[in-house]
Amino acid sequence: MSIIHQALKKAAAESQVAPNRPAILKNHSAKSLFTRSRFLMVLIFIFLVSFIFSEKRIWPNLRVSFYTGNPAKEVGGGTASEPKVNSLSADRSPQVPLPLKPAPSNDKKEGETALDEGLDFYNQGKMELANKSFAKAVSLFPLSAIAHNNLGLTLRNLGKVHEAIEHYQEAIRLDSDYAEAHNNLGMAYDQLGSIDQAASYYKKAITLKPAIPEFHLNYATWLERKGDFVKARQEYQRYLSLQSNAPTNTMTDQQKDTIALVNARLRELKGF
Repeated sequence: MSIIHQALKKAAAESQVAPNRPAILKNHSAKSLFTRSRFLMVLIFIFLVSFIFSEKRIWPNLRVSFYTGNPAKEVGGGTASEPKVNSLSADRSPQVPLPLKPAPSNDKKEGETALDEGLDFYNQGKMELANKSFAKAVSLFPLSAIAHNNLGLTLRNLGKVHEAIEHYQEAIRLDSDYAEAHNNLGMAYDQLGSIDQAASYYKKAITLKPAIPEFHLNYATWLERKGDFVKARQEYQRYLSLQSNAPTNTMTDQQKDTIALVNARLRELKGF
């Protein structure tokens, strides 16, 4: 009887423990799930931090400082389609095109007035009105590279990038040495995400006018996005070197902010 009694006691004991087993397993599963979830969250956090750091390194916040080239005023000239032009850009030489045929004085005056008004509206930030004035100037001076470039500026500012590209291309067709138009065309392609196309125009602008600081800045940001940090540093330094030649009291607040941003980028790229 003692063996039977012991067997019954063992069976009773096991029957008391059995109900608890599912709870034990459940608790174990919950703890395991919690541990895995926490581990997954840590991995996600590490990935996000790495991604943000990477984006900060290769995508500086300098695109707002891209040089668009100020609209240029055209003065004088003897034809409605191709007047004598004089860009207001820093070192652009006056162009004296060959005369085609005499232009009625009222067309000439109307075209120059349209350019003047476009400049005024552009400087006031009134892009719609500037665009209308420059479009009128292009209609009166269709063979003017500067009129097409100016119209491209306002179109791009209005978000009509594809139309702007057409006018930048026409400006370059009319004047292949128009550095500002090359740079502006590069910016338009950059805005569309065609950064490889943009680079060729940035480099051409630098070749034509290596003394314009902003051309080097645009190219530097492109190089950094492509991962060529060594050349990017060189172009940033070239930008700062050229800007240092300008009198401090003539700099705009935006130029001063850009110089600060470039110095920050150089510190970030110090190891390259």
